[in-house]
Amino acid sequence: MNKLISELHSQCKVNDEGKLLYFDYERFAELIVRECAEFANEHNSEVEGVTLGIGKAIKENFGVKE
Repeated sequence: MNKLISELHSQCKVNDEGKLLYFDYERFAELIVRECAEFANEHNSEVEGVTLGIGKAIKENFGVKE
């Protein structure tokens, strides 16, 4: 598994006293969408001085709030 995906995966495990209670799949999906949007924002190109806003569009498509 990719190191970044592994880090996001570990952030979504809900534990109690060392015992795994459940895995928060919704949180995992949201974190992946946020990472993709951030990556897109970092690699946006400008067209005639206007940023394309790809990252924002990705978040909106998946219903992830800013």
